[in-house]
Amino acid sequence: SSEIWRCERSEMLERFRGFREYADGLERGDVQVEFVAGWNRRPRPDGEVEEIALRIVMLHEAGLIAGVFLAGPEEGNPVQRFARTFGRFHDAGLPVEIHAGEWCGPESVWAALEHGRPQRIGHGVAIFDDPGLLDAVRAERIHVEMCPTSNVRTGAVRRFEDHPIGRAHALGLAFSINTDDPGAFECTLTGELQLVADTFGFTAAHFARIARDALAARFQPGLRYSNARAL
Repeated sequence: SSEIWRCERSEMLERFRGFREYADGLERGDVQVEFVAGWNRRPRPDGEVEEIALRIVMLHEAGLIAGVFLAGPEEGNPVQRFARTFGRFHDAGLPVEIHAGEWCGPESVWAALEHGRPQRIGHGVAIFDDPGLLDAVRAERIHVEMCPTSNVRTGAVRRFEDHPIGRAHALGLAFSINTDDPGAFECTLTGELQLVADTFGFTAAHFARIARDALAARFQPGLRYSNARAL
């Protein structure tokens, strides 16, 4: 929460350690829970961006987060302004995800690739409007987090039938199926899987491949339990 980010660094570390211990207790050897830090791409003073970056790197070095993501409205908030910050994250070994190509066109994704060098793209609907961009994403095996219900509810895609997830599968892109925000969009992961199966004819074999791609793109490469299902 924003309250935690306003804490002193040492206090913030202790609070996150509490989250980590709580999650560890819930795992019970059956699932693996990892935290990813994110911030909104709205304009911020340079000093605030620097402080956020320092805290994110600190959390990563303490083993409390597995990666970092940038979200928020794309229009008027270019990724370029955070290029130096993303360079710092990469230097620290932090995996990066950027939400792009949801509300803006392919240029938003191109900017994310150039200035943020993400391993994953959130939404990425506009990727399919540019053959060159599509080739670049596929060649670099950038994972695309697709959110069908969210994209329809927000108007990024007009109908479920128009969602590019079917093309992503046909083209062999590495992607996963996600809820985005299940509370706001009144959806569940089970419901999303059923929706995709009903709309695009995905089979159990298709979902198995998607699951393998999602696991391969996870930000925490280590599994603590042999039977864990990564969340």
